[in-house]
Amino acid sequence: MILGVFSDLGVYGGVPVVVPDTVPQGIWTVGAITKGQTTASLTPSYSGSDADSFEYSINSGAWTAFTGTISLSALDADTLYSGALRATNATGSGESQLFSFTTDAIPVIPEPPTLSTALPDLNLNEGETVDINLSSYFTGAASYGATGLPSGLTLSGSVISGTAQSGTSTVTVTATNTDGTVSDGFDLIVTAIEDAGPIEVQREYNITAGLSGLPKSQAFIFYQGDRVQINIVHEFELSDKILRYRQAEKVGLPARLKLDFVDNVIIFTTEETGLMTASTKVWQVILRQGENTVVVAEGTITLKPRIKDE
Repeated sequence: MILGVFSDLGVYGGVPVVVPDTVPQGIWTVGAITKGQTTASLTPSYSGSDADSFEYSINSGAWTAFTGTISLSALDADTLYSGALRATNATGSGESQLFSFTTDAIPVIPEPPTLSTALPDLNLNEGETVDINLSSYFTGAASYGATGLPSGLTLSGSVISGTAQSGTSTVTVTATNTDGTVSDGFDLIVTAIEDAGPIEVQREYNITAGLSGLPKSQAFIFYQGDRVQINIVHEFELSDKILRYRQAEKVGLPARLKLDFVDNVIIFTTEETGLMTASTKVWQVILRQGENTVVVAEGTITLKPRIKDE
């Protein structure tokens, strides 16, 4: 010890004690700081020999004495810590040396979307509607994409919808979030409803008015391409008189059926091209003579599209 540094002598247990003139003046070297998610350690060094002890403080907390390595535990992950080092002697504490470190973050495990249920293959007839909610098959998705969608189907948000068109398609759906993607696919087979072409089926019906002029009720089912001949007896007994037709009227016939009143025959002919939506109409045929009218026949007509082999 250099004598010029000390000014006072004291006695401790009969032994003279030298009290230094100044606080520690040495230089700190912090060195490397080893850190984890909840721990940290460092082994700082002090260049002088004028210190009796060494202390550290974390985040302006209490000063803690140490020798050699400082070991810290129970720290918070991904957190910035500030520390200070100081050397002390009988006169006081030297200038603090500051240091800082940030603990390691807890790694985030990626969680891409998952396929909870496989997308089923679909077999449909042309014209059937499709409504697939993809959230019923995937979990954890932020958005969806689809490739291979046939004409008539669209993806909006998480729903594939539309009207199926004939053909075979393989659709691939991809679910995405910030951690990744997952894909699944399904086959879509749409069978066309085939037009039977220029097939003409002749159907003939004979209707006779009931007793006392009550009309004969008749229900018909026609198909696209049918030519239907309905023979209506135009002479019948009504109040002991013979009423002969002078004019025929149609009431309630479907727009695509036409009525030709020739002699005693009324002919309904369906159009041969284009599929027609099934419908049922109430119809009547009325004979008129002057102010007198008589419902000769009535009933219903159901009009159906003709499909293959029907």
